[in-house]
Amino acid sequence: AGTKLMGIGQFHMFYIFALFSVFINNRSLYQSFGFHKEFPIIIGFLLFSDALSPMDTVVKLLMNILSRTFEFQADAFAVKLGYSTDLAKSLIKLQIQNLSTMDADWM
Repeated sequence: AGTKLMGIGQFHMFYIFALFSVFINNRSLYQSFGFHKEFPIIIGFLLFSDALSPMDTVVKLLMNILSRTFEFQADAFAVKLGYSTDLAKSLIKLQIQNLSTMDADWM
């Protein structure tokens, strides 16, 4: 599970850098915002971050869903091995230390 998440994370970073490279070298984009003779990289970076934000939100949501799926699988595996009591105690201890709530959000 950890290897899958790491691989997906690496692909995500590669995707962002590749997209940034294409985005930052797009002269028509700069010209659309009034930069005809100069192409300041900071402007390209700001435009890129504005464009990336909505797409990245979707990717982060999918990564969180996958991570939670792996967590539930790990918990089910521990219960299957007979460690349900130990798992319950450790999860309660973690919750108390993190000051979180017992009522999990349905989402």
